[in-house]
Amino acid sequence: MNTLLKRLAHFHTFGKANATAIAATVVDFGTLALLVEITHLHYVLATAVAACLGAITNFLLNRTWAFSDWGNHARKKRRTAGLSKQLKRYALVSIMSALFNTAGVFFFAEYAGFKYFTAKVLASILVAWLWNYPMHRRFVWPKEPRAVTPSTQGLYENTYI
Repeated sequence: MNTLLKRLAHFHTFGKANATAIAATVVDFGTLALLVEITHLHYVLATAVAACLGAITNFLLNRTWAFSDWGNHARKKRRTAGLSKQLKRYALVSIMSALFNTAGVFFFAEYAGFKYFTAKVLASILVAWLWNYPMHRRFVWPKEPRAVTPSTQGLYENTYI
């Protein structure tokens, strides 16, 4: 039963993280379309700028909503650890995400023959599921490891496989 509850909690967080990703995607794609179609900025540069604005949106929503329900201890630690540590970790993940997205858009547009917007959709989905969510969950907003208590301390000691 405990495993089922953990999986349900994971899917709940995954769902919230995807909702924040959708909001950030609206900002990202809207900015991309505006920059390319209205200002005629090259689609590769526009992809990088749009990804940065989407990342800011995503950070704020993830910090305040998607990963805020990870227990009082984790929330308290996040507040005391400060915004600076989270911003540094998030910036590192976002820089890599922007590079992966930009490279993906370039690859799908230049070598696979997709229009830039379709290329952006494909790259974004791949990067979001294979890079962003795992890194946000495990690196930017990691859950606190369970404390060892006297009742669990010897639980796995002397266990033979």
